[in-house]
Amino acid sequence: MSKRIVLIDDDPINNLILKKELSKKDKSLEVIIFETADEAMLFYKSEVNPPNLILLDINMPEISGWEFLEFLEEKKINSTVFMITSSVVKRDKEKAENYPLIKEYLIKPLGSEDFDKIIKSIS
Repeated sequence: MSKRIVLIDDDPINNLILKKELSKKDKSLEVIIFETADEAMLFYKSEVNPPNLILLDINMPEISGWEFLEFLEEKKINSTVFMITSSVVKRDKEKAENYPLIKEYLIKPLGSEDFDKIIKSIS
């Protein structure tokens, strides 16, 4: 059985890089990519057995990562979330620390240690 994670980020280049790097670390890993939180919400509403790890960008058009977290809480979806962001704003990091679903706050571009944390969390 393959391991699955959801990646929600509006940057297709970043998504490609993340998927490639994660796949190098674990060949059995399936990365399900959504470029909008809307698409991810539809997936989580219909998926019977959704992945329990989400890599989530904060700043996205239409629905932000924060709003997606609210959706998860409303639907009582108990997933582990790694915030993957380019935001170095202290307020964002502090806000992330107050969300019980958020396990890690990682700054783009991700390094080898960041990828190791992600892989370790699903092993």
